[in-house]
Formats: sequence, structure tokens, C-alpha cells
Amino acid sequence: MSIWTVRLILSMALLSSLFLLTSCESEITHKEPVEDNPRQESLPLTDPDNLKIPVIESEKVDKVYGWLDNETILYSVQQSNRKEAVIKTWKMTEKAGEEFHYPAEQIIDVSISPDQSFVLVHTASTADTASLVILTHTGDVQYSFSIPSVELTYEWNIYEPGTLFLSGFNRDWSYTSYIVNGGKKSLETVKAPQPFLQWGSKDEIWYLDWNEEQPNLTAPLFKQNLADAQKKGIMLDIIYFKKMKHSYFVIRDESETFSKATYTFYNEKNQSLAAFKIPHLKNFSDWLIPYYDYNETKQTLLTFAPDKAGNVDQYTGSFSLLSFNWKTGTQEKEMTQLENEPLSCSQNQDWCLYGYQFENIIDMNGKEVYPLFKQ
Repeated sequence: MSIWTVRLILSMALLSSLFLLTSCESEITHKEPVEDNPRQESLPLTDPDNLKIPVIESEKVDKVYGWLDNETILYSVQQSNRKEAVIKTWKMTEKAGEEFHYPAEQIIDVSISPDQSFVLVHTASTADTASLVILTHTGDVQYSFSIPSVELTYEWNIYEPGTLFLSGFNRDWSYTSYIVNGGKKSLETVKAPQPFLQWGSKDEIWYLDWNEEQPNLTAPLFKQNLADAQKKGIMLDIIYFKKMKHSYFVIRDESETFSKATYTFYNEKNQSLAAFKIPHLKNFSDWLIPYYDYNETKQTLLTFAPDKAGNVDQYTGSFSLLSFNWKTGTQEKEMTQLENEPLSCSQNQDWCLYGYQFENIIDMNGKEVYPLFKQ
């Protein structure tokens, strides 16, 4: 079994590592972040029952996908008179919903672009073919295409809206990678060093260079230009990284007992901005990364954390939701007694979808968790 098989299985299993914030050290720069989107007004605090999405008798909720803006949630339902699910929107402040898109085939996944301008809908009519359509923010079809694939990974280009990096896996776990440009309606095959990449600029990719022959718990972080395939090392011994538009963070384990992880944030010049150390859970072959969300404009990371470090299979404690601001180096414990499950927050971070199906919503001002749907 190749290392890509293992990593694909792990990524699809939605395993997560869990951390408790114990210390913080920061070096603050004076550069203000670039705000790409106009600031949106916060939702007024309202009776939670008035914010729940009603479900009619002829519909069954399929899955929730995330936020189209500060108050609009994208989700799908199965209707009694239709075989394929329907994608809908719900505007919380107006308490109104509408149909967004009618897929012609079974929905496999839906992904909203980081700037919330586009939506990728992945459907499949056969086990070996992936059908994809890129929609605008209003649900209009911009580009549709199909590729051979039994599994897909994709990454939105945060520097060029409507563009994605795709990797389609075959049954033997070999893969083909593509650059898709929705605006130009183009699909280009590219040679990629591995199928799991992030965008470092409009024409540059970042990746962890895992050794296929000798699997390890850490890997060096590299960047590579797509035009000339020249690559350059950034740093060594990385467990995980996340590239944002104007900054990024990496996770390392710098403790002697391998029981603590260090999150370090950097700017575009690779200058350290702030860092904090946390215990983490692990298993025999991998570190487990906690579910998190971030807002680069506010320079805030939200992440779950366990009560203590240890083995993931033996951990029975609960988790806290922590926030860390990499501009000020400050941290706060937002909530306690939670489970480590997927998190997707509105841009103003007033509300967070929460749960493996995003079936709950967290009121970050009131510090409460509510069911998202009204039964």
C-alpha cells in the first residue's frame, strides 16, 4: 500500500488530533492584514428558535456544506418527489430559503470557495467517473466537466477565484492532477509532486514532501512553481501546515517526549508572527490534527483542544474551543465540554456550523450550541 493510499484513507476518515493550550509566545509585527472582502454586519442576537431552519414533511435533510456569506447557509435536502438531492440556501436574518441548484446526479460533495464567490458540486453517475460543476455565488453554472476518478481531492486557488487544483484517483490509487479555471472554462492536466497541495501564490504550490519509501511522522515543507517546476525548501520537520492568502501556520512537535505541538504563524516574508504550544493526542503511526477554522482578516484561529495529551484511542475526556489571535498573541477559552468535530464559521465569527454533518450551530456570542434544524 503506497503512502498516498494511506494518506487518502486517513484524510477521508476525518480523524482529528486534539489539543489543550498551555503556553504562548509571540513576536508581533506592525503590518496590518489586507482585507479582501468588505466587512459585513454582524447578525443581531435573536431567539435561537427563530434562527433554526424549518424542515417540511416532504423533505429530509441530506447535508450542510457551509456559509455563502455571514448569514446564508448552503445545504441539501432529499425531496419525496425527486431522486436526486436539491441544494438550497437559508438566510438566517430573513428566515427565508430558496432552491440553489438541481444536480442531475447523486451528490458526492459540495465545496464553497474561501472567498464565497463560487461553489463546486461533485456528483457521480458511475463509480469511475466524477462529474463536476462550478457555480457562481447565485447558483448560475459557470463551467461543467467530467474526469475519470473513484476519489477526488481539490484545493481552491485563494489567489485566483474560480480556479482549483484537482487530483483524481484511480482504483489502484494512481492519480492524475488538473488545474481547473472556471472563468476560462478550461481543464489542464499538470504534473504535480503529490496529490495533496495548497496554493502559495497564483502560480505556485506548497506541499509536504513525504518520503514514500520511508514513511515518517514529519516532512519538509516545499514550494514549487507550476511554470518551470522549480522547487525550494521552506522549512523542515513539519507535521501539518495551512497556507492562507497573506500568512500561514505550521505545526511541529518540538518536545522531548513528543507530547506537545507548536503552532507557529508566519507572514509572507516567512517572518514569525506568533506561536503557542499545546499537548496533543497521537496514535501509533500519525499525529491527529484538531478541527479548526480561521479568519485571516481578524487574524484569529479557532481550534478544539483536549483536557490533556495522550493516546487518541484511550482518550475519554471532553474538549474546549479555543481562540488564538496571531497579531496580539492572545488566547481565550471560548467554550468547554464539547466534542472535537468539524467546524465552519461565518466570516464575522458570530456563528459556527458544528458537527460531522454541520447539524448544529454555535452562537459564539452567547456561547451556546443549538440544533440547526427545526423538527
